[in-house]
Amino acid sequence: MTWLLENPLPILLIGLATTVVLMVVWYQVQKRALLLAIGATIALTALGLVVERAVVTPWEEVEQTLQELADALKANDLERTLSYVSPEAVETRKRAKWAMGRFRVKKAKVSDLKIQFNPLMSPPMAKATFTGIIAVEDKGGAFNLARPYPIRFTAEFRKQGERWVLTGHSEKTLIGNGQL
Repeated sequence: MTWLLENPLPILLIGLATTVVLMVVWYQVQKRALLLAIGATIALTALGLVVERAVVTPWEEVEQTLQELADALKANDLERTLSYVSPEAVETRKRAKWAMGRFRVKKAKVSDLKIQFNPLMSPPMAKATFTGIIAVEDKGGAFNLARPYPIRFTAEFRKQGERWVLTGHSEKTLIGNGQL
């Protein structure tokens, strides 16, 4: 049922379809009760949209964390980038420091996001797979990767207090020999 809270489209489609059906029936029979039902349907649809907007699901929290991480990368802000990475994620932190020391990020975007949650873990954990579209410039000038390149990421997250932090990752370049 959380799918209703992650996307407003189902709420809009259900509300619109119900309203249209009620309007067609009202046009044929002209009963005042149907006008009340149409008004109630519109009000319930609006309420559903408000609730959908107000409730932030774990899926949306992880998605937001990834977006904020991409924004930190685009800003070339190493400290802000590392603030999304758990101190225990030694290899991920090392990789971020190396990459941001060597490259200037021009573009960082997340697409094709899939998230799986393990509700039995305490604290909650999630595994996200996504394609990262990244364009970078070599700070040393040895070569230019300014054209966006797709990289397939698998990232593990753990809920820490009110936020999700990256606890590890793996990556695979989708073109060339797989190496940056």
